Amino acid sequence: MEEDMTVEEAASENVEIDPLLKELNEKENLITGNHGCAGCGELLALKIALQALGRRVVVHTGRDIALLAKYPDSHIQVPFVFAGHDAAPAAAEIAKTQPVLAFSGDGAMLKNMGSLIRAAGSDFTFISYNNQSSSLYRESVAHALSRFLPYAATASVSHISDYVKKLRNASAMKGLKFIDVLSPCPEKWGFDSSLTMETARAAVESRAWPLYEVVDGKVRVTSLPTGSTADNYFAMQKRFRNVPTPVMDEIKSRITSNWKNISS
Repeated sequence: MEEDMTVEEAASENVEIDPLLKELNEKENLITGNHGCAGCGELLALKIALQALGRRVVVHTGRDIALLAKYPDSHIQVPFVFAGHDAAPAAAEIAKTQPVLAFSGDGAMLKNMGSLIRAAGSDFTFISYNNQSSSLYRESVAHALSRFLPYAATASVSHISDYVKKLRNASAMKGLKFIDVLSPCPEKWGFDSSLTMETARAAVESRAWPLYEVVDGKVRVTSLPTGSTADNYFAMQKRFRNVPTPVMDEIKSRITSNWKNISS
């Protein structure tokens, strides 16, 4: 949009829309609202997943998901089951008879990674919504889990088409699939609730959260960083303001190392 264009002129312009996003917009909306915080990356990650995959049982570990059905209202149009802190066993059992999606926080996933690996023979997709609740900064475990699973990937709520393609790639394969999706939390991270997408995008563009998928052991980077620095990403969030310099240097070193391991 040119600076001197009026709103009416801009509205009349032919704007190219990603066909995949257009398709999602035309599908049945399975989450019609929630009682959660504005800008919640966690609920956004689930909404996109259901738009992409359609109706299925959701097995979850997050208490925030319960806000989708807070009496007397229900804003979710699929069955969902609270599995304590370990979603994999319940999802594996349900997967024997019907489509199911496991949706677990990164902290719960890390604590129960053993049961996730033991469910490797089951046929469902396990999504870890990563709001980095278990640490100030954690690189994805998707690369490590790819040794045990036919499909593992990272995603971000800011890169919707990339996320949807990975959800569908995973759904088309047999076995247990894993997607670690970056889901920023305005409250915990310390940014304005209107900036969820911008914060998640900055993580990808600065290599703090690389996007890739691993299919049968082969790594493919799905979005190249723009060259934006990690410092710009850190500056967007209050959670990094009082972190000692040595700790910040260690985080930056891990970001660089993680990118080299994935892209080499």
